[in-house]
Amino acid sequence: MLAKATEFLLTRVSLQYREMSFENQRNTVTYVLDTFITGVVLVLQLFSVPIHAKKYTFDYMNMLKAAVLLISRLYIFELTYRPCMRWPLLIDHFCTVFAIVLLLSVFSYIGHPALIAAGEIWLFQATTEQTVFIGLFMYRPRVPLRWTCDIFVSGQSTHSSSRSRLLPIFLFSGRFTWSNSMQNLMKLLSLSCLSLSLSC
Repeated sequence: MLAKATEFLLTRVSLQYREMSFENQRNTVTYVLDTFITGVVLVLQLFSVPIHAKKYTFDYMNMLKAAVLLISRLYIFELTYRPCMRWPLLIDHFCTVFAIVLLLSVFSYIGHPALIAAGEIWLFQATTEQTVFIGLFMYRPRVPLRWTCDIFVSGQSTHSSSRSRLLPIFLFSGRFTWSNSMQNLMKLLSLSCLSLSLSC
């Protein structure tokens, strides 16, 4: 529904959008939706930051659950909406959805709220990319290249410097205790997430 509304709006207001190929039109719509939805999720994450001070309230937990579900839904939508995706982006989306499903499954099994807090740190890699999406959106309708490069480069450098390097630190810091099997599972998850974030 949001995609159709965005398509309708862009068709009405942008001549450049109407002249794009079908694939580029779909990509442009996803940039708009990515910017909006990741912005909403980022707000949810910021409101639930007190969870890292061990304030495990019902509201904070629900906000974080909503955040991870919104991101997974956005990525699944992108996988079905875009007519063509490059392999790195395809792998990134599949791995992110898999990590979210694993995180929620493990959380439903052990019920430890600190697990969601660890997931929130990793989720920041998906919710701090707004300037990258804006730069990509500006590139499609042929906005002056200097502006596009400035926004894209500044956003990419900020995003890459803030990738999820905090997750392993959080998991290995001993702020909470699990059984040995759960510790091994979470170490595996954190290292796989870290390697994914460094490779993208």
